Amino acid sequence: MALYLQIAVNGVVISCLYVLVALGLNLILGIMHIVNFAQGTIYMLAALTLFVLNVVVGLNYFVAGLLSVMVMAVLGLVMERLLFRRLRGQFLPSLVMSLGLVLAIEGIAWLNFGIVAQAVPPVFPGVVRFLGASVSKERLVIIAAGLVLIAGLFLFIRSTRAGRAIRAVEQDPEGAVLQGIDLDDVTRLVFMVSFTLTALAAVLVAPTLALDPSIGETPLLKGLVIIVLGGMGSFTGTLLGGFIIGFTESIVGTFYDPVVASLVSALFLMTVLIFKPSGLLPYRM
Repeated sequence: MALYLQIAVNGVVISCLYVLVALGLNLILGIMHIVNFAQGTIYMLAALTLFVLNVVVGLNYFVAGLLSVMVMAVLGLVMERLLFRRLRGQFLPSLVMSLGLVLAIEGIAWLNFGIVAQAVPPVFPGVVRFLGASVSKERLVIIAAGLVLIAGLFLFIRSTRAGRAIRAVEQDPEGAVLQGIDLDDVTRLVFMVSFTLTALAAVLVAPTLALDPSIGETPLLKGLVIIVLGGMGSFTGTLLGGFIIGFTESIVGTFYDPVVASLVSALFLMTVLIFKPSGLLPYRM
C-alpha cells in the first residue's frame, strides 16, 4: 500500500510539472501558431534566477521566487515584442528563432554557472507519514500549488474577459479582429501568461532539483510530447496527456528505470498517433 501511495504522489508531482510547461507551450501554439522551443530555457532561467536571488543574494525563497516569476513575465513581453510578433504563423522562421535563443541563452548560462550543479535549500523540510508511506512536504506543496495553478488557468481562460479574447483569437483571428479585439494585446498577454506558468513550475520544483543550465530540456521535451498526445491546441487534452505521461513515468520508473519509462511514454505516444493522429482530445480551447 505504501509503495502505491508513493507512486501516486510522484505521479501527480511529475504530472503537475509537465502540465504547467505544456499549457504554456499550448497557449503560444494556439494563438501564434508557432512552437516556442525556448520554453525550456525560460524554465532554466527561472530556476537559476531563483538560485541567485535566494542563495547568492540572500533573499527569502518566496520573495526570490516572486521576483524570478516577474522577471520571466517581463522577458516574455520583451521576446514577444522584439522577436516573435513579426513571426506569427510562420513555423520555420519561428523555429529557427527559438532554437537560436536556446543555444545563445544556454551558452551564456554554462559560461556563468559552470558544470557544477547548484541547489536551492529546502523550503518545507520534513516528511508526512500516511498509510505507511513517507511523503516529503516539498512534494505535497508542489501538488497543492500545481493543481491550484492549473485550475486557475482554466478558470481564467473560461471565465474572464481576457480569457474569452484569447479563445476568440484562437478559434477565429479575423472574426476576433472584427469584434474589436487587438491581436497584439492578446499575443502579449499569452506570452506573459505562458512564461509565468513555466517560471512558476520551475520555482516550485527548484528546491528538489540539482540546478544546471540543462534542466529545461526534459520539461520542454515532455511538454511537446504531451501537447501532441493530448491534441494540439486542446487544454483538456493537455491535462489528460500530462497525467498519462506523469503516471507512466512514475510507475515504470519505480519498477524498472527512468530510461525505460521514457521509452514507454514514447511508444504510447506513437501508438496513439497511429490510430488517432489528431491526439486524444483534439478540441480547441
